[in-house]
Amino acid sequence: MKTMTKKQLAIRFGIIEAVYWSIFATFAAYITAFGLSRGYAQSTVSIMVSIYMTGAFTGQFVLGSVCDKLRTNKKVFLFGLSMACFLQLGMYFFKNPILFSVLYGLFGFMLGPMGSILETWMLKCINYDGVLYGKSRSAGSAGYAVVILIMGTLIGKFGFFLMPICSTVFIIITFIISLLTQDSPVEESVKTSISMKDIMSIMRIPIYLLIIVMMFFIGLAIAPINNLKIMVLKSVGGDVAIQGIDSFIGCISQFTLFFFSGAFAAIPAKKRLFGCSIMIFLAIVINLIATAPWMVITGSVILFGSYSLLIPAAREVVRVHIEYKYQTTANGLVDAFYGSLAGTISLLYAGTLADTVSVKFMVFVSMLIAFIPISIISGVIIRGRKNKNII
Repeated sequence: MKTMTKKQLAIRFGIIEAVYWSIFATFAAYITAFGLSRGYAQSTVSIMVSIYMTGAFTGQFVLGSVCDKLRTNKKVFLFGLSMACFLQLGMYFFKNPILFSVLYGLFGFMLGPMGSILETWMLKCINYDGVLYGKSRSAGSAGYAVVILIMGTLIGKFGFFLMPICSTVFIIITFIISLLTQDSPVEESVKTSISMKDIMSIMRIPIYLLIIVMMFFIGLAIAPINNLKIMVLKSVGGDVAIQGIDSFIGCISQFTLFFFSGAFAAIPAKKRLFGCSIMIFLAIVINLIATAPWMVITGSVILFGSYSLLIPAAREVVRVHIEYKYQTTANGLVDAFYGSLAGTISLLYAGTLADTVSVKFMVFVSMLIAFIPISIISGVIIRGRKNKNII
């Protein structure tokens, strides 16, 4: 396979990112609405999503370690895509809620870790060029934004049967382009075995641990709103079509900030973390006081934008402080604590709160949790701790 320049690789990975995130936009993003349309209770759907998150969390550990052990991101990525394709078809055609939950968990195990595996693959190929990374990753947000807007409209008009059809098409396209792309470079000549001891040693690195803790509490706060967004929208008069618009506008915000994320690299990490925490708290407050769909959409713009500032800083921490041979595992752990572990814990109670009390009360609890990362990073700043090596 012909070796490509960094710029050529960035363009190639930008295309892969755009198509890969379109898989989520056509299927995973509408699973909650799909489950509710089948008559599952809000609490049942919440538990199903938590099972998905548990699968994704486990997958980050297992598949991320496999990448580092076998020294390949590409092969694991292709395998995960293939398995996810069959699993999502099973989820659509099998209506039994127990079987659906099992398949959903396996779907999370296979597809959930692929985002961090893809990004680590890209970062290694472009030698961690922050500017190129931001532009390539922004393509994923753009692809997601466009496709989810179209899907929301199509599902509202024609029905959920379009989900497996469209997602399968995007999986096939992603697979073909990825197959034709070179694998991440190998730094060592000997294969590395990743043990639990290695993972624990990574977790003990202070700066990395700070990122993990921040990501966990931020994820704990926003998971109920992001994953149960259809419930939040319905509580203020929205529907599936509005959910598509919400995601589209939010992703435009994410795309813009990802594209220009290189410009924020000079800002100290602790200040970026503080800014992200404030943005997230504000977004949740807006969701809490929302009386119309446009207010929920405003909150989404802020939430999606904050993610674009948070992730580049986390990836840079891994590059600087984690050994090359463990970087896929380390990036996977960040995503696991933010998106999977936090999501699993929060969704175990979020749906129940929405059912037994109200959706607003569920958002109120998220607001209280969102204050925790603000307190943590404020304490770091007040005590004068300096993390100069993060960026």
